[in-house]
Amino acid sequence: MNVSEALKKRGIVVIRSLFDDLQSGKDLDVETSERYIDSLIQEISHQREGMLYLVEPESTKDYLVIHSLNVLLLSLIMGYRIGVEGIELRELGLGAMFHDLGKINTPENLIWKQEGDNEYERTVLSEHPEVITHWLAKKAIIPDEVIHIIKYHHERFDGRGYPEGLTTRDFPRSINIVAICNFYSFQVISIDEKAGEEPRNAFFTISKEGGKRFNPKTVNNFILLMGPMLMDGPIYRRTALVLLDTMEVAAVVKTTGFADTHPEIVVLTNSQGKKLERPVNVDLKKDGSRRIIKLLKA
Repeated sequence: MNVSEALKKRGIVVIRSLFDDLQSGKDLDVETSERYIDSLIQEISHQREGMLYLVEPESTKDYLVIHSLNVLLLSLIMGYRIGVEGIELRELGLGAMFHDLGKINTPENLIWKQEGDNEYERTVLSEHPEVITHWLAKKAIIPDEVIHIIKYHHERFDGRGYPEGLTTRDFPRSINIVAICNFYSFQVISIDEKAGEEPRNAFFTISKEGGKRFNPKTVNNFILLMGPMLMDGPIYRRTALVLLDTMEVAAVVKTTGFADTHPEIVVLTNSQGKKLERPVNVDLKKDGSRRIIKLLKA
């Protein structure tokens, strides 16, 4: 399912122009953006199964452009695979492409962050969805559906997101798609300020966020549909070592596929790290007294 290098390079040019136009006070070239999205949809619809390789920024200065492209690629592919089509798919693409335009004036040391490490950073970052949606709504150049994607892509299922602290429980699927793809891209991208996570670790983190940060159905769809093209196997490989919330260490012995977040395990140590004389077999689908909190060795 990989997108051609030529189309990726074209996307970088299109998205960089959006930021440049916004910086200079020009109207956004929505028509060019739509034509590019249509080209992506055309290629995606004719691609066979395969790995998807995201683009890595060369420096922090490239982060917003490259991140926006990656979120666009992920969102369109996921949307296409769950049956989004027509105008809704194009609007999903526009929302993904434009989602971080509000960071145009965000300090460079914060543009790659999602939530911030202190009150000042959280305040600055929480402003970026509303700054750009206010400007776009005033210009009336894009549909409300796209505005909503941009404004609410940092809201959470549990209502603890920003800018309005709304629950995404009943949000349109397009907002949920961009939200999870935005988070995944943030997790795996490497820049000077942070090392990117391995895809498997990013999927593991996302798997724990169902019902908290993300809609559980969206999490399941992301793992099931995007996992095979972003990971070389399921989250929990057979024999992978994991840490449980009981502080026991266990090994995975059986999973039922990419979207299986409750594998069968064998507990190897007690909560003090002492090796058990008789390992304990546990099916996490049936045993609610334990849950995996860390992937120790894939």
